[in-house]
Amino acid sequence: MPLNIPAITTLLSQVTSPKTILASLTTRNGGLLAYYSPNQPEEFAKTVAALAAGLLVSSPSSNPLSALCELGSLYVLVLEPYFLIVLLGDANPETVPTLALKARLLEDRLREPLSRI
Repeated sequence: MPLNIPAITTLLSQVTSPKTILASLTTRNGGLLAYYSPNQPEEFAKTVAALAAGLLVSSPSSNPLSALCELGSLYVLVLEPYFLIVLLGDANPETVPTLALKARLLEDRLREPLSRI
């Protein structure tokens, strides 16, 4: 069963805000499947996806994973077995709890459709 990218993109759009710059669903190796960002192009989303996958490889025991980088506050949640939920917020460490909450919300909303793949 193929992924319903428009439906996933709609879910991702529901968690973006002025402080949440980007929401995406990627593969564990950094391939971008779906993303939503009101102000950033697809190339930016691909860069964030690759960064998230690289961080996960360098710290495989951490799930979820959060990091502060030049792009902002990055939050990565593994959606077993194949996917990552990646959220990027503004460069404020206080943003991470909000990103974590949004990632859990996405995890709950995405888990059922993805389990049918």
